[in-house]
Amino acid sequence: MPAPDDELNSGSWKTTVMLKNIPNKFSKLQLLDLLDEHCRKENTKAADDSSTPSEFDFFYLPMDFQSGSNLGYAFVNFTSVAAARKLHGELHHKPWNAYGSRKVCEVTQAKIQGSDGLLKHFKASIFTCSSESYLPVFFNPSRDGFRHTQERLVGKLVYLKNAT
Repeated sequence: MPAPDDELNSGSWKTTVMLKNIPNKFSKLQLLDLLDEHCRKENTKAADDSSTPSEFDFFYLPMDFQSGSNLGYAFVNFTSVAAARKLHGELHHKPWNAYGSRKVCEVTQAKIQGSDGLLKHFKASIFTCSSESYLPVFFNPSRDGFRHTQERLVGKLVYLKNAT
């Protein structure tokens, strides 16, 4: 099995990535903006060289329901291996430089792969919290940096009364 840094060069690279060491104050919207900006930049280049478009169709940023802070990692499913590799190339080992954090981003392959696998896994999950914004989301059509499709919530929300 290749070392994590060798994943990019191995034949086993997949479409679902795990972003690690995310500053805990980063919000879902900030991370989606970062992903949209990345896809927009890559797709602008792709229009010139006919390469595979960068698009993602699943996103989940686990949150601490009490504090409202993220848990420091997220899952993103891209619609192609090439798109996942492009994100790895841009963000892996890059300092976040946000909120005074000294954290450095790691981009690795997620254990659960593909939107079908992620949907199957999270569909049965119950989230006891105060907001739908804490749930995983699926995008159909996928987001490409230009197209902001409506989120489809994945999992079941059980509202927690008096939560912050």
